Amino acid sequence: MKKINKTPKTNNIPPPSVNNKNQLWLLGLLILATFIVYADALSNLFVDWDDIEYIKDNPYINMSSLKGIANIFTSVYYYNYHPLTTLSWALEFKLFGLNPFYYHLDNVLLHLINVVLVFNFVKKLCKRFEISIIVAALFALHPMHVESVSWISERKDLLYALFYLCSLILYLTYIQSGLKKKHWWLALFFFILSLLSKSMAITLPAILLLLDFYLKRQFTWKIIIEKIPFALLSVFFMALTLYSQVYQYGDVTKVNDVVVFNIFDKVLLGIYGIVFYIFHLVLPINLSALHPYPIKINTYLPIIYYLAPFILSLLILLVIKIKNHRRELIFGLLFFLFSISIVLQFMPVGHAVVAERYTYMPYLGLFFIMGSFYQHHIDNRIKKIGKRSSIPRTTIFIILMLFSIFSFNRNVVWKNTKTLFTDVAEKYPNDYFSYFALGNFEASENNLDKATTYYEKSITLNSQNATLFNNYALIKYKTNDYNTAILNFNKAILLNINYFQAYINRGNAYLSIKQYNKAIADFTYVINHQKKGTDKYEAYYNRALAYYNLSDFKTSLINCDSAISINPANPKFYNNRALTKLKLDDIKGAIDDYTKAITINDNEIQLYFNRAIAYTKLNNLNNALQDYTKCIQLKSDYFEAFYNRGNIYITLSKYKEAISDFTKAIEINPNYMGFYINRANAYLQSGNIKSACNDWNQAKNMGNLQVNDLLSKHCK
Repeated sequence: MKKINKTPKTNNIPPPSVNNKNQLWLLGLLILATFIVYADALSNLFVDWDDIEYIKDNPYINMSSLKGIANIFTSVYYYNYHPLTTLSWALEFKLFGLNPFYYHLDNVLLHLINVVLVFNFVKKLCKRFEISIIVAALFALHPMHVESVSWISERKDLLYALFYLCSLILYLTYIQSGLKKKHWWLALFFFILSLLSKSMAITLPAILLLLDFYLKRQFTWKIIIEKIPFALLSVFFMALTLYSQVYQYGDVTKVNDVVVFNIFDKVLLGIYGIVFYIFHLVLPINLSALHPYPIKINTYLPIIYYLAPFILSLLILLVIKIKNHRRELIFGLLFFLFSISIVLQFMPVGHAVVAERYTYMPYLGLFFIMGSFYQHHIDNRIKKIGKRSSIPRTTIFIILMLFSIFSFNRNVVWKNTKTLFTDVAEKYPNDYFSYFALGNFEASENNLDKATTYYEKSITLNSQNATLFNNYALIKYKTNDYNTAILNFNKAILLNINYFQAYINRGNAYLSIKQYNKAIADFTYVINHQKKGTDKYEAYYNRALAYYNLSDFKTSLINCDSAISINPANPKFYNNRALTKLKLDDIKGAIDDYTKAITINDNEIQLYFNRAIAYTKLNNLNNALQDYTKCIQLKSDYFEAFYNRGNIYITLSKYKEAISDFTKAIEINPNYMGFYINRANAYLQSGNIKSACNDWNQAKNMGNLQVNDLLSKHCK
């Protein structure tokens, strides 16, 4: 019986114009050029646009135990589920803390790996080096990709693309190796990793079908069946994404900050997105971190949105008229459209009508068309006149040089929050969001006057956004203008009755003016109406504080328990529960809570200090000494720890050590008379009467008259 060849036939491939050794050199040169283009990004900082939430304030990245890793994979955080991305940040945090250099370095390195993977994928797909190197170069250097590389939060793009490309390469290997199952399983495995990095990977099953089309696989039920596991995973992760962004938080406004658009508008927005991405493929100008939704004037969108369908129609007609190389053309276009489809704003969500980061993988299809047409032009010229022309290569080189310059300059914009959103404000001066972001930046720098100016500007441009009033109120809260703060929190709540963070903030303002019952009412509203998430456990935590201040410690403890049951990874919850347990004389329970908090965050000084106090109450002085010593190791000028440790040394009759600690406390803070009195006591117990007298005299000079009896008795 004749053996059936399962590998699809390929066209005759002309010999490569560059030998294998030079191919490696050219790929290496591309990697070097890409690193140079992005080298300036290594000095960039975190930006206050998701970086704060995903990294600085993310409780899940401060976990190194197996339980901590399990929490990453079983939790939705900040409206997204991408545990592998979070795990990468957690690893960086463990190794480097919050040094942004290493986060940016890893982004650049991941991009370089993706460049190599793109090269290998295209070469494996079409067997042509020049197509592969051109596609890889465009992928590496295109300015539209800067956002994905220079923005730490977009680690999601880099990781999902890495595993996505691995899956595609392994699927090609599966087809080209005679359908060996191990390659199919590996492709499925890397697809799962891609999904765990970013949900945008759900498009991969459609791309696998495109590969079947490009490689001319015979369409059979087997082709469909082998895609079913991929499709089921896509459906599952799509449902998980919808759940995490909408249902779990019960507040659609947090992911939908757009004006009301009718159905026709939504169609125009989606079509505009396609035209925008194709235009910026060729001419990447006026780039911006944010491209806000258009402002409707008299119910009409700007004219460009009505022109977009006609522009797209012309592009479609142009494609139809191209008769040659249709398979490459169809493959590349559908690769782009399938990949970009889930972020086209036919159902407007978020702040942006388009986003440059969305092109990171989808542009690969359009780059493939460009590389293929370049190669076909070269091949046709060789067939006709027997030699190459230098013009196409020169043109490609000039394009890549321009892209490199644009990308290098674009990195500078991502230097910090201020440079980033100043650029957005210049591009879109009539949009509120850039001023809002600049207000947030100035607030974080404690430039409250500048922050106020930016917030007032943003409110002028958009008086219907609850978040603007909330953040403006927070500035008033910071300046102790609690009544004005409460007034603006009220405005935020009127605009969005389910703006739970505004209730929490207003509750905190009520706490500050000791209106505890009003604070409890706000926190209770959140608890009763919010399903789960950050707002809910914050509400329990803050309500616990309110009851604590009312001396209702039992009710405070119940609220602490509730906060911890929702978010067991936050050390401050355990710290506050420990303080409450101390009020209820449950000292051992307090120590257990401090220990749990330290397990979560072993660099928090106050936890060791508080636990040392609790150990002292139990007369467990050795453990108390260890905790005070740990405090001093973490903060060498922590005079309170020196003072308390000195007191324990006196109790243990270790007067030399006590004197040393009190002396150190005095060096750091010479204005506290208690240090001198206790050091005098240590000197007295050790027989050094003269030094004791000197310290009592110092305390007397500082206003303590109670030492007169000691001076009369010992210092005659």
